[in-house]
Amino acid sequence: DSSARHLGGLLDVAPDAAGMHLVGHAPQALRRRMTDREGSARADARGVSAQPLSSYYRGRARKQGFLLGYAAHGEREIERGVRTLAEVLG
Repeated sequence: DSSARHLGGLLDVAPDAAGMHLVGHAPQALRRRMTDREGSARADARGVSAQPLSSYYRGRARKQGFLLGYAAHGEREIERGVRTLAEVLG
């Protein structure tokens, strides 16, 4: 799948057999380079929505990463989005 192919080593993406989104947890190497909010803003500037997990916490965020929605997108669009996200985070 394209998330494993392009985001491997950048995000720890939890497998999801069915649903509307994936959760990609930011490993320590990524967290040292940028926050998930910064990564989300960079992705948004390139036309890709990757919601920062830290914004879902009340108080101090315990984890960082991204909520990656895919339900409303076709395979080509998902592939493009994943590649763009990998460029932004890499």
